[in-house]
Amino acid sequence: ILLIPATYLVHIAEEYWSGEQFFNWLNHFAGARMTANSFLLLNGIFFFTMIMACAIALYRRDARIPLVLASIILSNSLLHLIGSIVTNSYSPGLVSALLLWIPLSLIWLLHYQLTISVPKKIACFVAGLLIQVMVSFLALRIQ
Repeated sequence: ILLIPATYLVHIAEEYWSGEQFFNWLNHFAGARMTANSFLLLNGIFFFTMIMACAIALYRRDARIPLVLASIILSNSLLHLIGSIVTNSYSPGLVSALLLWIPLSLIWLLHYQLTISVPKKIACFVAGLLIQVMVSFLALRIQ
């Protein structure tokens, strides 16, 4: 489970230092007004939250939390991919999403396929998707 926050650092580094930087890309293509400081603040909060979620999952041995995290990183990865295709551009974060997050999320989803009931898996996936929607909404609105 610690691969999730470790790969998050790689993903954020790519978003911050590659291409035109993700917040600039988002401003350009989605009409957002995100600054470098707000990007770093949001991702710092999300990183801390992710660390806490992983610690709770390890302590409680709760498989639902990794599945929610897997859903978040999978949906984030798909947003990078769709964004790159729709805009015919490089969405900073795409490479780490394709090389790290999609495989990692699929590994987690397959790993827990037999230990959690289908309704709980669906609930975890929906929770992760809703969290990603909320994060995306914040990214579009914060300045």
